[in-house]
Amino acid sequence: MTPASSLGRIRSAKGVWFFKSMALFFDFINHYTTGMNILNELTGKFPQEDYPKESRIHPIAGTHPVKGTWYIKREDELGFFTAGGKIRKWRTLVPSLVSKGVDTALLIGSSQSNNVLGLSLLLIEKGIRPLPILLNSKDPLPRGNRLFLELTVGSRQLLFVEREEWHRVEEIALSLQRKLSAEGCKAEVIPEGSYLTEAFFGALTLAADILRNEVERGCSFNHIFIEAGTGLQAIALILGLAAASHPGSVSVLLLADKEEIFLEKLEKWRLVLEEVSGIRLCSSSMHFSLFRPRTQKAFKPISGKGWEGLVSFAQSSGVWTDPVYSSRLFAEAFSEGKTKEMEGDILVIHSGGLSSLFGFEKELRACLPSCD
Repeated sequence: MTPASSLGRIRSAKGVWFFKSMALFFDFINHYTTGMNILNELTGKFPQEDYPKESRIHPIAGTHPVKGTWYIKREDELGFFTAGGKIRKWRTLVPSLVSKGVDTALLIGSSQSNNVLGLSLLLIEKGIRPLPILLNSKDPLPRGNRLFLELTVGSRQLLFVEREEWHRVEEIALSLQRKLSAEGCKAEVIPEGSYLTEAFFGALTLAADILRNEVERGCSFNHIFIEAGTGLQAIALILGLAAASHPGSVSVLLLADKEEIFLEKLEKWRLVLEEVSGIRLCSSSMHFSLFRPRTQKAFKPISGKGWEGLVSFAQSSGVWTDPVYSSRLFAEAFSEGKTKEMEGDILVIHSGGLSSLFGFEKELRACLPSCD
């Protein structure tokens, strides 16, 4: 074989490789564009506020004892007092309240609730009066989110419910709603975490935004980690990715509900989504797993060495996390990734809620180096 013919074969092989690579690239783009179009069409069925819905991703800095390429999705950058990723749910919830002519919103949550504080601010913007109904934490002085909530809506606007009566909180809220209605108010009850149909379709924008991130980065996430309180955002992510035929698996850290309750909720919202979209979502199209914290399983802030881990993560990655949701998610995600030897592209969703850190100055100050 002459050198010229060998060179021709090499060039031919390179040409075939190039065209095959380009074909795969365009298949990749078409697949994800189709998925984004499906999700955008779904969320477009409902009026939306122009709140932010695009957040960036980047590799997690620092050294971690896990395989794979780990990324963080910066939902925390979507809003500070407006609670980061929760603003997605409010994109569709707030227009619904406005269209109903609601003038008073009864917001249920803990005294440090990111949902209550963030939504209160957006409701005031629309001329809707927030009336928070809070779990009484019995703090001698208001701190953290409760401090900002009192400064925003006024101490007299807060209704506290004792822990032993908390199981009746929705009943209490509905009773107050009836009383306000009799006085001529148009009142609406907003459950913990804005767990409502009106918020679900705004929550779907997270799945569409992850597809956008993948196209821009040229990657496809094998695993996606997210935490769940009421579970609405995690469920919307699972169903949204299933509707878009995304092959990746969602790992949900359960911080409140038991597995069976989460699965019941998932089934309920699957039926809602199918009714609205006409898309059949069989169980085989939903790729997810559920896991619980290995330590401190109760739904409450971190304690002890958890604070050292939160500060250490900020020092190594340049990212602060909140003490209830995201700090525990990152720690548990790394443990889960190591245990299951996960590989490929892995995404951890930082949901935000950093304003709650203002309530824990003592714990954070204890992490300062000693001068002794």
